[in-house]
Amino acid sequence: SATVQVQAAPSAGTPAVLNLCASGSPVDLLPVLGGADPGGTWTDPNGDPFTGPFDPTADPAGLYTYTVAGTAPCPSASATITVQLLTDPDAGADATLTLCSTGAVVDLFSQLGGTPDAGGQWLDPNGQPVTASFDPASGAVGNYTYVLVVPAPCVNDTAHVMVSVIPAVDAGLDGALLLCATDAPVPLFGQLGGTPDAGGLWMDPQNQPWTGPFDPSLHPAGTYTYQVDGTAPCPDDAATVVVAVEALPDAGVDGSTTVCPEAAPVNLFTLLGGTPDAGGAWTDPNGWPSNGVF
Repeated sequence: SATVQVQAAPSAGTPAVLNLCASGSPVDLLPVLGGADPGGTWTDPNGDPFTGPFDPTADPAGLYTYTVAGTAPCPSASATITVQLLTDPDAGADATLTLCSTGAVVDLFSQLGGTPDAGGQWLDPNGQPVTASFDPASGAVGNYTYVLVVPAPCVNDTAHVMVSVIPAVDAGLDGALLLCATDAPVPLFGQLGGTPDAGGLWMDPQNQPWTGPFDPSLHPAGTYTYQVDGTAPCPDDAATVVVAVEALPDAGVDGSTTVCPEAAPVNLFTLLGGTPDAGGAWTDPNGWPSNGVF
């Protein structure tokens, strides 16, 4: 007769890949192998003995080998775990951002506080993917979300930038106005071009507050400035109206003279009284044009 003994082969479990967060707690590797016999030995990625548990904050990532010694005639059995360390994602700290509607395009990533990791995804206030570039002239205001998506077991991280946009003020476009000294008063606001905002302040040519309207018989000609105060971060805006006033023409005061038929020609302009303006036109007693020399 013969006595036959069958020795059970050792089991080192099933090879596995383990993703761990770099800042996580220590982990026992043995259960990850699934069905491994206890009592085996570990070696780290450098081939050095490893006793565990695995500490993500101290131990290196890589290939960890678990070996269970066999009892003759069974050989030893080994299985490996590939440990991958994932850094806990940092989306940064929440921030608020107030822009002027006429401001430059802004990189939202640069507005996050802390030390955010790059490579995440931005979502607009409606949850739709967008780039990090925000244009205050066209972008929707609201809460923009920065999401860093990472494999398990790490947890995704998010941060927010609350964006508001202040409308820029508009003082309109520069204008010009030519009046006669006898014209009726004119409001200067209507002389501005574009679409100026109401409620601004006027300054006269001496940079003194002025309320208008412009009365050519009272107010000095010159540059009148209309200024609208902006709300931070929008700047103030200003536009000007250049007012010119033409004086009334002066033909002088009526004059008269008596001359002999044989007298020399007479320049009639010299006979006018007062301070007549030059450059006018003469007519004779019949209404015909005259050169002004009698």
